[in-house]
Amino acid sequence: MGTLLDYGENTKIVKKESFWGFELNDLQKDVYTNKAFNNHENILISAPTGSGKTLIGYMAMQKSVKQHKQTAYISPFKAITNERVKDIQEKFPGASVIAITSDYKSDLEKNIDLTKYDILLFTSEAFNNKVIKAHKNEKSFIFNLDTLIIDEVHLISDKSRGHVVEMVLTEFTKLNPNCQIVMMSGTTGNIETFKQWIEKITNKHLEVILSDYRPVPVKYDIIKTDNRDDALIQLLKEYNKDKFIVFCMTFNQIKKVSTLLKDNDIKFDIHSSKVSKQKREEVVNKFIKGEIRVIVATTTLSAGVNLPSKHIVIYSVKRGFEYESK
Repeated sequence: MGTLLDYGENTKIVKKESFWGFELNDLQKDVYTNKAFNNHENILISAPTGSGKTLIGYMAMQKSVKQHKQTAYISPFKAITNERVKDIQEKFPGASVIAITSDYKSDLEKNIDLTKYDILLFTSEAFNNKVIKAHKNEKSFIFNLDTLIIDEVHLISDKSRGHVVEMVLTEFTKLNPNCQIVMMSGTTGNIETFKQWIEKITNKHLEVILSDYRPVPVKYDIIKTDNRDDALIQLLKEYNKDKFIVFCMTFNQIKKVSTLLKDNDIKFDIHSSKVSKQKREEVVNKFIKGEIRVIVATTTLSAGVNLPSKHIVIYSVKRGFEYESK
């Protein structure tokens, strides 16, 4: 099936291998030197968040860009896609880069020739739409792709969104069987079943690399309290030099927490789908620069966005219309 790379807490940095000046950890080195990866075979990397998978994705991009071939990066959420755009533009200054998500108007997109771009970024739904249309458009960029990178591929098991990832893999491989597919996942269950399915629809070997390497250990605590507002303020005061992200399940909860933080003179801002894309970017930048200590957010910020926070607080685990006013 694959090799479990158990690097443990005392992982050594491999100084002999580097990429863009970054010294590679053992997981990254294993992929960087992997024969299947370098021979354009399909590959699945399953490792915890923070283990360095993003850089591995950039390695795959680099191989195609150096050969003047197209590569596409697929993520399930707009937040991840929009964050990756700026990073990729910085990492590949000579490459043409475009992102297609619901933030971009479809009428504007009709005038764009996607075959002219080196690196294309999509949400899963946006890419699936292009795959469907490619069945009737032999000039589609879909047929030109040399590398397809799919982030958070474990969401294929999600009941509400997994079918989109499944359709992408099933239909895309029919149209472009020669493209290398690099799949990255934080937690992928049923690896052997997934491997067998991928190999069946692609008629190719799938190289699997598994790792439990996590550079920063994660500690989970459940706080039992009759007053979660008091508990939240106590946490913020106890760790008064640290940054926090507070996740709320509804916008009404966001307003409640915002009032609480304002009354206690704690610098914060809001990140949710109800504020503009520009405003969300401003909030992220302020948090990174230390201009605010707390981001109060809905799940728009919960998947794959890199932020320097030592503490994540789940304000409520209940979600649904009956809790909207609570």
